[in-house]
Amino acid sequence: MAFLGFRLRGAARDRETDTARLRRLSETLSDLSAQIGRECTGLQGRYRAASDSAAFSMEALENGGGEAASSQVESLTEAMERSLRRIEFLQAEATLLDTLHSAIARFATEHGIESPARLAPAVGANDRIQGKP
Repeated sequence: MAFLGFRLRGAARDRETDTARLRRLSETLSDLSAQIGRECTGLQGRYRAASDSAAFSMEALENGGGEAASSQVESLTEAMERSLRRIEFLQAEATLLDTLHSAIARFATEHGIESPARLAPAVGANDRIQGKP
């Protein structure tokens, strides 16, 4: 449509552009959620391994393992504490991403844009994080 040299795109093309933009945003959030889930899963596995090692080191310390066992227990305890702090941070990040994903879905619905369920997978990051190890 042209009016004195000014052209407007059709409403259908605008809707396609808006839908594509929201889909890309939603897919990016889904990718970030998946990254958080993978990182958290890895941390949880390392936490469990450190916990097992700490138990054996404690046993060695109790049986007179000396300075080496004491140092090992201390090191493993610090690693486990860092892992827990990181997991808690990842859970906060996951909650933020879930909130953003919900906001995109609400925005799309309010503006009559393609069904938010079809914009990107609806699995949130918090669905992938199984709590503390």
